[in-house]
Amino acid sequence: MKGKMGSLFIILIVSILAVIALVLTGPFEQPIWMQIVFLFFTSVFAYVTFNKKSRFPFIVLSICSLVTVSSLLISFVS
Repeated sequence: MKGKMGSLFIILIVSILAVIALVLTGPFEQPIWMQIVFLFFTSVFAYVTFNKKSRFPFIVLSICSLVTVSSLLISFVS
């Protein structure tokens, strides 16, 4: 249980910092469809690594997914 909470804490902190950077600099410059494809594959890979109990790849892929979702939201709101 402690390992999962540590992973979630790392994901949350790094994602918040990356989203703050996105808000300050603007969303990613790639077309929307490329961001959606990237989001789909990072989410699928994060799910697979979570099921395989791979901690570090899960953390990295989860951060990528959260930041991509935030970029999409920023681009739709702006």
